[in-house]
Amino acid sequence: MATADADDAAPCRSSSAVAAALRTTGYCYLQLSSTEQCATAKLFDAAAAFHDADEGWKALAQHRPTKRGGWYKAGEEPTYDQSDPVSGVEDFSVVSTGDDQIWPEGERGDVLRDAALSYLDVADAAGQIVRDALGSVLAPTKKRRRRAEPLEATPSMLRLLRYPVAGGDLSAHSDFECFTFVHQRVAGLEVEVDGVWRRLAAAPDDTFCVLLAGDAVEYMSGGAVRAARHRVRSSTSRDSIVLFHAAADDAVLEPRAGDRAAYDAARRAADEHFGSAAPLTQRRHVRCRVERAEKNK
Repeated sequence: MATADADDAAPCRSSSAVAAALRTTGYCYLQLSSTEQCATAKLFDAAAAFHDADEGWKALAQHRPTKRGGWYKAGEEPTYDQSDPVSGVEDFSVVSTGDDQIWPEGERGDVLRDAALSYLDVADAAGQIVRDALGSVLAPTKKRRRRAEPLEATPSMLRLLRYPVAGGDLSAHSDFECFTFVHQRVAGLEVEVDGVWRRLAAAPDDTFCVLLAGDAVEYMSGGAVRAARHRVRSSTSRDSIVLFHAAADDAVLEPRAGDRAAYDAARRAADEHFGSAAPLTQRRHVRCRVERAEKNK
């Protein structure tokens, strides 16, 4: 495995600094407030207790077609790599805050639910900073404000991941949504910039998270912001909290100006996948990418 360059850049918090970083590299370290740090620590503890629990108990919260979210056992995560079709990553996903969301049973389940919902409540402040930053890229003047409206639909999914010692690597890919928060206390996440892989810093004390730009923002911005191509390389067991922020489901991702190449390629892939031509919306793009990943295409 090739060694990646370490990145020890300072975290930022202002929307202008975030916008500049995303334009340059597609990612940055986002400084967290004390309230956000406490909520993140609480969620790490609750997620670890869930992952450490008996599989028979966790299976009661396994994902199913009639509900949303839930537990995905190791071996159900696609790796985006034909040579190694599945990963050993274990996941509990929170997709809804309503009655259709699956939660584990009992006291430990209540602790996980409370920690996840508390985290989502406080994470919105950091999310707003990023939305403002991206809004300045998509809509630099008030006259163009409507171009940034799809960003107001975030966030979309929270994933609590456990990467095992063996089989926990994740192949290179970009996220399908607008942007992603990644919390890691143990290093493993790497991002590619100009053909060179950078190994990103961990935050054992939860003082910052990694912010990654996704496909939707690259398409809508006409390439002004590039989606962060990233992977996971780790030789030790590690937990990670990942919060995806998507555009509105029906938001069309077509750029108004700039480079159309990435959008056009993604639209052709979706048209071929679904067997019909249609504008590329956030929902259509996510469905296409997920279904293709499951088939390792």
